[in-house]
Amino acid sequence: MDEIIKTIIDIFFSLSLSLSLKDARALPFLQENFGGIDIFQDFFFFFSLSLSLSLVKLTLNPPEGIIAGPVSEENFFEWEALIMGPEGTCFEGGVFPARLMFPPDYPLSPPKMKFNSEIFHPNIYVDGRVCISILHAPGDDPMGYETSAERWSPVQSVEKILLSVVSMLAEPNDESAANVDAAKTWREDRQRFNDIARRTVEKSLGL
Repeated sequence: MDEIIKTIIDIFFSLSLSLSLKDARALPFLQENFGGIDIFQDFFFFFSLSLSLSLVKLTLNPPEGIIAGPVSEENFFEWEALIMGPEGTCFEGGVFPARLMFPPDYPLSPPKMKFNSEIFHPNIYVDGRVCISILHAPGDDPMGYETSAERWSPVQSVEKILLSVVSMLAEPNDESAANVDAAKTWREDRQRFNDIARRTVEKSLGL
């Protein structure tokens, strides 16, 4: 039974995330199979469906070291997450709370993510905002640091975002830094970087 449920979820998850106003091929299918829904008036329905299915997938098969879900039933477009520091890194053992804020036109536009606790990292602003390719608007990077394939697209999922952030913690990108001091320290004094990171781990645990 669980396998059947997962298969159904995968089908509808893929469908909902493939929806795009630019993909005219999707509209006839939706109009034929969901005749009672006005595609343009009720597009919000599909945004909500996308987030709902993301939540189901994260609940049925949560990635290791990640917990995430809506802040409340009344505000489904704001999620809270707990991210465990990746094993074998200077962030190992840390438990870092974060918020995901989804725009009204999600999944056409990416959410924003912000850590609520201090993290010294090249790709995290001092105020906790996460700077990572998958959270950048679709299209080409005007600065030339990223390809369009690395940036957001409607087929991405909440799970993929969170897994990308875990990978970012393990392997910082110091070429496009949000925290210049952290990037410089990462490049020039790895031991100091590790020491600062370990202190943020202790703070995340209330030590």
